[in-house]
Amino acid sequence: MRIACLGGGPAGLYFAILAKRADPTREIEVVERHRPEDSFGRGIVFSDRALETLRQADPPSHAEITRNFRHWSDIDIHFKGERITAHGHGFSGIARASLIRILQARAEALGVKVSNGSEFTDPSPWDDRDLVVGADGIRSAVRRSREARFEPVVRESRNRYLWLGSTRRFDAFTFAFRETAHGWFNLHGYRYDERTSSCIVETPETVWQAAGLADMGYEESLAYAEQLFADVLEGEPLIGNSQRFDHPSGWQRFAGIRCRRWWDGHTVLIGDAAHTAHFSIGSGTRLAMEDAIELARCLSRDNGDLASALARFQAVREPLALRALETGFRRMEWFEDIAAHAHLAPDAFAVALLTSSGRLDLEELRRRDPQLMGSFSATAR
Repeated sequence: MRIACLGGGPAGLYFAILAKRADPTREIEVVERHRPEDSFGRGIVFSDRALETLRQADPPSHAEITRNFRHWSDIDIHFKGERITAHGHGFSGIARASLIRILQARAEALGVKVSNGSEFTDPSPWDDRDLVVGADGIRSAVRRSREARFEPVVRESRNRYLWLGSTRRFDAFTFAFRETAHGWFNLHGYRYDERTSSCIVETPETVWQAAGLADMGYEESLAYAEQLFADVLEGEPLIGNSQRFDHPSGWQRFAGIRCRRWWDGHTVLIGDAAHTAHFSIGSGTRLAMEDAIELARCLSRDNGDLASALARFQAVREPLALRALETGFRRMEWFEDIAAHAHLAPDAFAVALLTSSGRLDLEELRRRDPQLMGSFSATAR
């Protein structure tokens, strides 16, 4: 079987690893537009449960990934001059470039051909392959090439965001909130290696416009965000990204995407090419790699019947992806309207944030962090 994976991010590389392991006679090529060091997003977050899934799927790559992780269990929430710490949340961070290098080395060791720096806008050169896997992300060229067949449905956030890095080494997953004369801004920060953290700065479109950010260049936007969150950053700078942006200021809008159909003929979409999840729930890479696990499993199970394998793949994964999409939308909507929660006391605000996606309820929070919930209950009285 000849397979082309168009997109060499975590989804494409992980599928190539698992598919080659399952059948070493398969000829698999991964084609990626960028070099690993050019990867967008800087840091990636995995929960402890997600790491166990990766351990079961491919122990060698899991071992190498965990050797490069930064682990934490606390969430810090900065609001109205106070810092609320929530305990009992197990996460690990890794540089996206490091993850890709680990997966690429593992794939190549198994005999997968990996081509970096190979730009493509049309998947037709790979039409002679038995299977084409579109793993080329949210701006998928594979999806665009058959848009009428994949039927993507898109919902854009009402917020704008910048995805940056910083030399501020956060000790916990950090949320910070700032009220300005124009409205609310928030920062999501997490450390992913010994020296660097990811920082996402977000604000509603109306606030972005009122603050004059629509008329600023990229470097001006960085300086504005850096000054706004200077105390949380402890004087450390924000670091820009080499990614090309739709708007000159660098501020983007998250696009929630779900395709009604994930496969067409011998072409299948996985990861962000097929479905997205809002960055505030930290599930995008996990979902993409779980897609890779299931696609490899279905190919082996259906024993040469490609249509049955791809249909089974969508049937298994789509409900899980849609659940994550809806979870992400709930959290996205919460961040779109911070002003509606701003009257809350800091403890109550922290609990509202932690439960905003619906993944955690008050009982689970009480189990994880009795001290926080005791403080919240006292405030509520």
